[in-house]
Amino acid sequence: MHFQKQKLLYLIDSAFILSLVFIAVFWVLETITLHVFSFEIILTFRLRYFAIPLLLLTARAILRKDSGFTGLSRCSPLEFPVIRGAVLIMASIILFVGLLEKALAYTRYDVEMPPIIFELTDAKGLTEQNQGYADPELIFAFRKGEIYHGVKINSLGYREREVEPQKQPGTMRVICMGDSVTAQGDPGYCGILHALLNADPPTPQAWEAFNMAVYGYSSVQGLRVFQLQTKNLEPDIVTLYYGWNDHWPAMRKDRDRMARRTSNLYGYIYEIFRDKLTFMLLHNLIIHGDAGSNPRDEPCFRVPPEEYMDTLRRFVAEIRDVGATPLLITAPRRNALPSLKKFGKLDIDYNRVHDEYAEYTRQVARELKVDLLDLHQEFFASEYDAYFSNDGIHFQQEGLERIAGALNQEIQRIMSAKLNEMDQ
Repeated sequence: MHFQKQKLLYLIDSAFILSLVFIAVFWVLETITLHVFSFEIILTFRLRYFAIPLLLLTARAILRKDSGFTGLSRCSPLEFPVIRGAVLIMASIILFVGLLEKALAYTRYDVEMPPIIFELTDAKGLTEQNQGYADPELIFAFRKGEIYHGVKINSLGYREREVEPQKQPGTMRVICMGDSVTAQGDPGYCGILHALLNADPPTPQAWEAFNMAVYGYSSVQGLRVFQLQTKNLEPDIVTLYYGWNDHWPAMRKDRDRMARRTSNLYGYIYEIFRDKLTFMLLHNLIIHGDAGSNPRDEPCFRVPPEEYMDTLRRFVAEIRDVGATPLLITAPRRNALPSLKKFGKLDIDYNRVHDEYAEYTRQVARELKVDLLDLHQEFFASEYDAYFSNDGIHFQQEGLERIAGALNQEIQRIMSAKLNEMDQ
């Protein structure tokens, strides 16, 4: 009789441990299909399955209290302190995740998860990439060598003259980052700036300027470009002209559309758990520092206000980390856009929203003591109306020349201030 109870306790403990493993695997798979003879049984994960280990624990407790059941300290897995502790931790984690998943589902928490890029090596040793976009890390990009609006995309991937990536010794390099305003023109304002800096260099060194801008880019895309490419080009001054595309309406934020490179291990984990609400929450908290506020299928700005300001802060910090000087630029406008536009549940007054984003740029400049070229304020007067294209966003060639002149003056001022500091 005593031996039978030992065996029963052993079976209950083993069943309890297996039930925890079963629940964990079941939660990941969501459904399990069982084939019993000619029948197909489909099981769907439910929180009620937690009753299985609870019932087993209850049976174990009743058996242990049996007055005739003593001296069994080493007869079953849970009688070993190490195993008992490990199982307790596993059970606590499973219970916590299960309840959290249920709570998140109850609150209808559901956010978009970005794609990822990780390398997969097959049995032949070949490597392929798991990706979901033409340019998964940037959403979209220019095609090198193609003609875009009459200008060939250079070997770096931008609508600009060919540039040698390796900076010549002693050269001062200005890189203009931004959207279509920075990329437009033939030449664009950065090309004109390049000529102005060579004609009247702020310092005795050689100077060069070129753009790394793409039509339609937001600040989030620009920051990724800087991280992937620009910081390796040894810039001395980096100008940032963003804002328009950041407050453009969309069904998904840019950050949720941009793939991230990751290790193979995390790539596998990500693909398995990406649709789990608990994983969504943890991923957003770790990567972005928030819970991922935009639910699926809800209209939003491509880069909402707080994220826009945080992106500029990160941009400034990373530019300074490579020893370069950041220069923020506010984007001017005219009243050519419709004053009010409906996008899903969003009612957008573009003029008002754009003015707010210009102010966000000023706030970051003040907060971080960054040099600012406030074109939004400078071009506000009606005398500058002729500089703008019909859309109120882009510029005529005369306007691009005026921007280049203003940039040149600001760079001259920045370098003069640096020289004065060195002399003191």
